[in-house]
Amino acid sequence: MKLLSATCIGTLIALTVTITGATAAEEGHKEHGAHQHGHGTFEMAIEKGVVSIDLRAPGSDIVGFEHPAVSEADKKAIADAKARLADPIGLFGIPKDAGCRVDTVDVHTHGADGDEDGEKAHKEDKATAKAEEAHSHKHSSFHAKYTLTCRTPQAIKSLDFAFFKAFPGAQELEVVAVSDKGQVKAEATRKTPKVALPALW
Repeated sequence: MKLLSATCIGTLIALTVTITGATAAEEGHKEHGAHQHGHGTFEMAIEKGVVSIDLRAPGSDIVGFEHPAVSEADKKAIADAKARLADPIGLFGIPKDAGCRVDTVDVHTHGADGDEDGEKAHKEDKATAKAEEAHSHKHSSFHAKYTLTCRTPQAIKSLDFAFFKAFPGAQELEVVAVSDKGQVKAEATRKTPKVALPALW
């Protein structure tokens, strides 16, 4: 596993802040408004050869249910989903020409199988933690974070989401991608899974 330099980590944090700023208002509405089945978010930050990805999706999109896993079938569905989510290159259609390798993968659920400690560790403040904890009692969700190293990141001129084939319950993803040269905000759907990223380069 390649360790990121302090400078690189700082840049990625700055890019993540940019992503957050671009989607904060809309995310706030979704979090406190009606729960949206079929709708997830995909955020990607590219800094030189490092690609950072954050995916969030309702449990119904990924495993077809949002209640805590009780039966063996439910537990197997979650385990299978986590295994599929461990392949970001294939799942999100990252071009082979980019020469990417996966450095880190962190896939966990919130409110589905009791694996909430990792999620709570990343809360911005206690108020947000309480709000999301209350939300999780009604609706479980999946959260996946990835770090990739790419030889030719500028080859990432589009993403073709096989995510929709892997998870039949998913209908759309709000996509935000940023680099040091630009930003793209788009929507990938089951009917139009390919997103062009010309503004990144």
